[in-house]
Amino acid sequence: MFVPPAMSYVDFEVVNEPRNRYQLSDGTILYSRTIVIQIVKHGQYDVYGKPLYGIVANNLNSFRAPQELRRPPTLPPPTIEEIRDSIVDDVNAEPMSEEWSSYKCMDGTIIKVKGILTSIKRTSVYDVLGEPVYIVNVQNVIKDDVPKSLWKKIMK
Repeated sequence: MFVPPAMSYVDFEVVNEPRNRYQLSDGTILYSRTIVIQIVKHGQYDVYGKPLYGIVANNLNSFRAPQELRRPPTLPPPTIEEIRDSIVDDVNAEPMSEEWSSYKCMDGTIIKVKGILTSIKRTSVYDVLGEPVYIVNVQNVIKDDVPKSLWKKIMK
């Protein structure tokens, strides 16, 4: 029988959701934004008594390729399988501007999130603007600042 975790939703306000920029090794500029859509308290605590939080987030990416990489759009638009099978290059990224998205929870906790680019692959298919389609893998990293009043007292 499934037992749902003892978690609770946390209301929050957006402090900032910056658009980060990266210079790709093929000359393209990647614009990336991490947007948190849900924050939860897990109902568990770390070894120091600090409550554990989790997020549900989306990473939005757009690209500006140099003219020499642009082509006519791929028509009809490719399927996910066709995109996956059309990888032509592994691409590296160097940050041009990189900030944390920040959220203020109603319980006073500040949650910061940043997407770490773990891999970027250029494909041989093109979007409606003629930009190459990229496959971007992102791992979101979370930092929190939890008020001491929310920490659980640890019994010795």
